[in-house]
Amino acid sequence: MLKDTILAVLNAEARSLGADLDVTERALEDWIYEDLLEKPTEKGLAGGGSEWRYAPTALRAALQIVRLKASKRSRRNAELRLRLWLLDFDVPTDRVHGDLKTEFDRLVRRRFFRNPLRYDADSGEDLSERQMEAELRKAGPLDPTLASTGLAPPSGDMLNLISELVWGSKGPTQALKSLETLISPFASDKGRELLAEFLRGLEPYVETAGLFGNPDEIENSGLDALAKVSDGDLQKARRLYQLALAMADCASRSAEFLPPDFPPALREARPEIGRTLRESDEWCVAGLAACAIAVNRVAGPASPLNAAL
Repeated sequence: MLKDTILAVLNAEARSLGADLDVTERALEDWIYEDLLEKPTEKGLAGGGSEWRYAPTALRAALQIVRLKASKRSRRNAELRLRLWLLDFDVPTDRVHGDLKTEFDRLVRRRFFRNPLRYDADSGEDLSERQMEAELRKAGPLDPTLASTGLAPPSGDMLNLISELVWGSKGPTQALKSLETLISPFASDKGRELLAEFLRGLEPYVETAGLFGNPDEIENSGLDALAKVSDGDLQKARRLYQLALAMADCASRSAEFLPPDFPPALREARPEIGRTLRESDEWCVAGLAACAIAVNRVAGPASPLNAAL
């Protein structure tokens, strides 16, 4: 595909999305320079001379960039590279590795280091309701798409989860305990037994303790752990993240198979979770970082996770 043709297609896509986006020749060159899409190749002509043509894969990547920019114009190139890579476009692994580290560093410093959480659930400290609310405010508001479902966990559970993500935990993860609490009421006695067994087996693979902690204050923080992730870990983390997204998408499409008395809040939460994973850059960075760290921590040669991914 020639440059004029690809520019026409991209600008038509931008107009169809109602985006205030003008894809110019300079923009296309910048995207190539930033490793967002592959450069064109020179093709000889039968009558002499040559022309530069873009591959179909370059067009597909460029169309995805237009869609990503249409939904959020301010997306940085690092965010675009991570998004494209998670969609299986060809982005150099070293760029992805660097982007994940810098974006995760940006996330934790902006969201957690500026106004750090001081409550540690393992300390045994009892907080008053006012102190609990003050600590929760430090974490910022709950993601609006998830808050709208009405499924926010109790304040104590939420604070324990945040504490675990910042300081780590010596016991079972609050995330899995909350998941068990959410699902158990709708399972049979046998189903609850199987759920508990499944969650116990799952725990090593969803280990995120200390993910958002400050490396100056705790050992094995997310920033420290991410520095140990290899390119191989990163490839497996991509598949693990894609699996989580596919499961969320699958759950969001199962409404017609749910019983009539299925709680409306749970029914509404499933598509919201998938939408958040697809559209939120911060959730994308945090989720991919957590997957990479989990793979690095537990994926030995004989690990089921290693075999599955």
